[in-house]
Amino acid sequence: MKRCPRSSALYEDHLSKDQRHHRDEAYQRYTCVDGEHDHRWVALGLVQKRRVDQFDVDATVLHCLDRVGDLDQLAGGFFRVIFFIPFAVPAVVASVMWSFLLEPQFGPFTHLANVLGFANTNFLGPNLIFPVLIVIVIWEWTGYNMVILYTALKSVPRELIEAAVLDRTPMWKIVLKVKLPMVRPAIVLLAFLNVIGALQLFTEPIILAYYAPESISNYYTPVLYLYNTAIGGQQYNLAAAGAVLFGIIIVVLSVGSLIIRRRRGEFG
Repeated sequence: MKRCPRSSALYEDHLSKDQRHHRDEAYQRYTCVDGEHDHRWVALGLVQKRRVDQFDVDATVLHCLDRVGDLDQLAGGFFRVIFFIPFAVPAVVASVMWSFLLEPQFGPFTHLANVLGFANTNFLGPNLIFPVLIVIVIWEWTGYNMVILYTALKSVPRELIEAAVLDRTPMWKIVLKVKLPMVRPAIVLLAFLNVIGALQLFTEPIILAYYAPESISNYYTPVLYLYNTAIGGQQYNLAAAGAVLFGIIIVVLSVGSLIIRRRRGEFG
């Protein structure tokens, strides 16, 4: 088995001059007896050399991980800011911006769809308004979710990842068996937060309703229903009763999330 020049150089860098000298002497003792080669010792020496070569490969992998870590320190902050910017944009501004981008007659995305062969595409029509809302919400909240997941991933001990790499564990097993269980509390937290956030959806539908009144009714979301019942329909008592019921649902979901996470031992 030939050593990779890159990995051999990395391995040599980890050894001092004396360590390299003792290693070479030991290898000669394995492979030579009274000045002549002994096939049994040569075989044993090849086994030891194979172990050294395997260490070379592992050292190369760890070196690449270190370089990725350095790249993360240099450029990670920049990309985190880029992904977090949509979350800092007010929901009203984001909704108006996306309404302009998806406008049926002059929107850039509409023109792009026509160029690609999808003529007369109406992104704000009844058939596409729900996917559009999903895209807008994902664009707004990806940065928030990313920061929480990134923080959870950074808390995973690096020693565990390095040990798994040295054991030649496949990357998919490292993700599923090491990283995923350690970030599961953050994933569960984000799942409940996003469910509650979906129930509270209000700003995006009410803004898009001005551009596509035929696609978004007054009862499109629970909060939009309460708003239109109280403000538009002047039925304050009915809206108040609905608000109390809706609040109870949110409280039940929040308490249920707390109980589930406590039973899973996420709070010690």
